[in-house]
Amino acid sequence: MFITIDGEKIYCHVVGEGKPVVLLHGFGCDHRLMAGCMEPVFQAHPGYRRIYVDLPGMGKSSGPLSWACSDRMKSPRCF
Repeated sequence: MFITIDGEKIYCHVVGEGKPVVLLHGFGCDHRLMAGCMEPVFQAHPGYRRIYVDLPGMGKSSGPLSWACSDRMKSPRCF
């Protein structure tokens, strides 16, 4: 699914049902890295709704190049 923040489409991959857990990847990858690492853990612990987010400009999320730095990600305007 996509959500819109400041006119940019942000991709969120949602898995399961239950208590929500938001998982964010680091720079240089996308939600698939976190899903690959964390899904085996959650398979052993049901009852969680996992929300894997692609950071702006990464994966399936849109975003201007000006957002592609850690300083910009800290801006309250982004999230």
